Amino acid sequence: MNKNNLKPPLQDENKNNSKTKKGNKEETAEKTTKTKEQEEKINELEEQLQRTTADFENYKKWVDRQTSEQIQFAGEKILKKLIDFYDDLERVINASKIQSSKEIIEGLELLDKKFKKLLEEENVKPMNCIGQQFDPYFHEAFAQEKGKEENIILEELQKGYFLNSHVLRHAKVKVSQKQKD
Repeated sequence: MNKNNLKPPLQDENKNNSKTKKGNKEETAEKTTKTKEQEEKINELEEQLQRTTADFENYKKWVDRQTSEQIQFAGEKILKKLIDFYDDLERVINASKIQSSKEIIEGLELLDKKFKKLLEEENVKPMNCIGQQFDPYFHEAFAQEKGKEENIILEELQKGYFLNSHVLRHAKVKVSQKQKD
């Protein structure tokens, strides 16, 4: 081999090295630019997350305040109706001092109808217990009396009520106890 043949490949190698160095610098610059873009995007997303978190916290506080207000004023509607009922009751009491017992009874019957209507409007319904099988989920046994069958309600000592389909107040009842022969 002659020396002339060796030089060109070395020159080509040097050219490739300089190209590689230039390529590496370009790649490094490109990577640096991409890294900066990614860091900017990450910062932007972190800020967006912080704003969203703050908005959610504010929303939770608002819901808590709304719920608290609703609880505080939930009974307002029924209380206004009860106040009207109480006013009518006072009128009957005052009238009883002056008028005859027939007029008082009529006034009390009117109050009874008005109060039943109020309960119906609020979805409060009385339980019908007499003759029914005793059920501890609906009834509270206060007395027992001997009878032909076991655990049949003989008397309602205090009415029970449902609010929608839930027990508002258990009925206090007298229950039969089967006689032993």
